[in-house]
Amino acid sequence: MPAETRPCYFAAMSRPRPILLAALALATGGCTSYERLATNELGGAGFVDIELKPTGEGSFDFTGVSTDGQLCKGTIALTRGIFSMSKVENHACTPAHTCSNKTPAVCFEEGEQHDRAREYDKAGMAYAKGCDNGHAPSCTELALLQIDGKGLAKNPAKGLFTMEKGCKLGSAAACNNLGIISAHTEPPRLDLAFTSFDKACELGNNEGCQEAGFRYEEGVGVAADPVAGLARFDKACKAGLQRACGALGYYVLTGKGAPADVPRGAQLLGDACDKGSGEACKNLGLLLRDGTILPRDPKRAVSLFDKGCYLKDSAACNELALAYERGQGTAKDPQRADAHYQKGCDLGEVVACTNLAINLRDGLGVAKDRDRAAKLFDKACSGGLATACEQRKKLP
Repeated sequence: MPAETRPCYFAAMSRPRPILLAALALATGGCTSYERLATNELGGAGFVDIELKPTGEGSFDFTGVSTDGQLCKGTIALTRGIFSMSKVENHACTPAHTCSNKTPAVCFEEGEQHDRAREYDKAGMAYAKGCDNGHAPSCTELALLQIDGKGLAKNPAKGLFTMEKGCKLGSAAACNNLGIISAHTEPPRLDLAFTSFDKACELGNNEGCQEAGFRYEEGVGVAADPVAGLARFDKACKAGLQRACGALGYYVLTGKGAPADVPRGAQLLGDACDKGSGEACKNLGLLLRDGTILPRDPKRAVSLFDKGCYLKDSAACNELALAYERGQGTAKDPQRADAHYQKGCDLGEVVACTNLAINLRDGLGVAKDRDRAAKLFDKACSGGLATACEQRKKLP
């Protein structure tokens, strides 16, 4: 194309050259001295990523990114004097949608667009640029791609590092994700998991509050602290997390972390159960079955265990199976007991696996099956239940 209409590209200028020196400079790299001067002038005004297109001698249309990251278009006209250069500039700017070092949020938006289109390699590049320039959500999404190996080489260790960077930059989602990942690494990094969940909570992530609460309750990765646990559960419950509401109800009802309030605690547990927390159903059922705090009601307890099991709480399934096996709050039914032990075991309750294995070993409610019993004892033993390991050794 003719030289006078060829666009001329320049990198960002850190400092503008004096206009007199620019006027006397010779053109290099295919650009006229006017073009170089116009670029210097625009760079001095704070524009980067400048593109010029000549429209006449000393006159240009230009595009560039302003100091606040907006995409700008305009014209610049230069008139050369003997020892001076005058310019006339006119431009208008709109919010930028070009990923650059000054617009990391735009890089994140580009990454999301590529992500939705399943262009994971391009998404990774956009997220990486955003993360490199301090954009926390970009780090979060980049870490997930690194962990999953989507569009990038699979590298869980690098993903963990990137997620930690996102957390340090203030991403609540990154902190919560970091907690989940740290808790499931081999070996688990329980202290990092706790601090990550707790920071996520401070940053407004309610799932982080819930997880930090359970760690305070169980003393996992942090010293047990009922008062701190109660505060985390209260915050998560107010945000509508029903598992946290159930835990809060149990705390309030039993006087953990604060003076007991039995009516309020029972109400919280019941509401959480009604709204989908199988764990809350199970805990309320235990209290009604045992009658230590609430009036004893074995029949209602069975109903709550049944609902909790339906909601896929593995421990509720085990308690329901025990009720059928013992005839506690319901008629004895060994076959139904074994069916619910199996469901609890399938959901990960190692006690249910062991109970079913014992019944298979002894032929209680089900035909004897040594091999199946051995497999169930092994599963429970691998899950950390010492009594299952002992029973497996005794199996003839």
